[in-house]
Amino acid sequence: RGLVREVGVGPSVGGKPPILLDLDDQLYAVLGVQLIRDGFRIAALSLHGRIIEQHDEVGDPEKMIEALVPAVRKIADGLDRSVLAVGIAVPGVIDHRGMIARSVLLQRTDFDLGGWLGERLGYPVYLVNDSDACALAEVALSDEPAPTLMALYVGDGVGAGLVLSGSLFQGENFGAGEVGHLNLRTHRLRCECGRVGCLEPA
Repeated sequence: RGLVREVGVGPSVGGKPPILLDLDDQLYAVLGVQLIRDGFRIAALSLHGRIIEQHDEVGDPEKMIEALVPAVRKIADGLDRSVLAVGIAVPGVIDHRGMIARSVLLQRTDFDLGGWLGERLGYPVYLVNDSDACALAEVALSDEPAPTLMALYVGDGVGAGLVLSGSLFQGENFGAGEVGHLNLRTHRLRCECGRVGCLEPA
């Protein structure tokens, strides 16, 4: 399929010299999408994680999901390579089904965003919580083989991604690290969730 290519010959240790392989950086791409309060960011990346193209779009939050389809198609069609999949970082809880269990920011509950987009785009679509995505990025860039860490994400909301011995920890209800709606009892601002005193008030 052209996913790997030969990059040379390694040193012999007594037998035939090994042929060295690497991921092909020319034929394929993956698309990464980050949903934010009033828009989204899209990046096309090679299999080595090299950013090929980027696109930011700001618009009506209520029409953000629908606007994703033409924006993703435009980037995909402009690439001189095949798109393997689309990954989406979502502000909210992603459950075992890969669905948005709840997202205060997107005002969605039990929403199959991946399935909805996959039908329209023709690519496999995978969802991940935005804080978990940050934690997984730290793992990918870490020199430790199995790091334990917490990545605190502060953007439109506040959340934490937890990694234990190299594996993402989401908890029994997939909400581990959802610290944005902890009640600090230090202010009287009303949050989008309807409560007063959250760490990430509106």
